[in-house]
Amino acid sequence: MPQTKPPHIYEIEKRVLGFVRTHNLFESGERVTVAVSGGSDSMALLSLMRGLCDTYSLQLCAAHVNHGLRGTADADALWVREQCGKLRVPFEERRVRTADLAEEPGVSLEAAAREVRLQALAQMAGEFGAAKVALAHTRDDQAETVLMRLLRGAGPTGLQ
Repeated sequence: MPQTKPPHIYEIEKRVLGFVRTHNLFESGERVTVAVSGGSDSMALLSLMRGLCDTYSLQLCAAHVNHGLRGTADADALWVREQCGKLRVPFEERRVRTADLAEEPGVSLEAAAREVRLQALAQMAGEFGAAKVALAHTRDDQAETVLMRLLRGAGPTGLQ
């Protein structure tokens, strides 16, 4: 018996596909690196991106950055690897040394983690030959980004 998705999942997929088409986010055959932390937002993104593969002939690679800051970091990475296997999406992991960067004056652990994560994602995307990296953000993440930019003194252009 085939599995069916709940109706709200179909609606989300329709909305995402409409957004992708409206903004011409992908071209056929493109390689895209998907940042996957293992949280619900990035796992939903990975699932949605996997669904776009048929429509756009996308080639995906899941990129996981292991900061090693939590006691569960290795288990989280293994779980993400397993989920990627189920979705048949190649998986790459980078271990980064966030704590070293955070020891610099004026650099918080969170800011250091963000910086090394973006560097690692860019490196993995380059190795995969991807021109784009897909990142999941919740409303809280977006509010945090605007606040950080305000604190850094960004003007209207920088806040966009």
